[in-house]
Amino acid sequence: MYVVCGSIIVTPDQGRRGTQGPALVVLLDLYPTLASLCGLPPPPHVEGPDISVFLNHPDHPGRVAAFSQFPRPWPYKKWFKEMGYTVRTDAFRYVE
Repeated sequence: MYVVCGSIIVTPDQGRRGTQGPALVVLLDLYPTLASLCGLPPPPHVEGPDISVFLNHPDHPGRVAAFSQFPRPWPYKKWFKEMGYTVRTDAFRYVE
């Protein structure tokens, strides 16, 4: 999932509500961000950075690229034949 941070996360003290930025973020970033916003440290096994900086600074530089992996064919019942991969930048998307 590629989303702009300001469109899915809103906090009561957020200064720039409804502002979208160009940063690429992925679902892996959601858990560390929610933990940080609650004042909790993320567990050591959790991947992804805290992206709460984008809430008040939507133009803050983010990832250069976002990567995804998904089973093929989709949807599948019990097992799948192969994995699909995606690389996304601000200008391009490659799917294999």
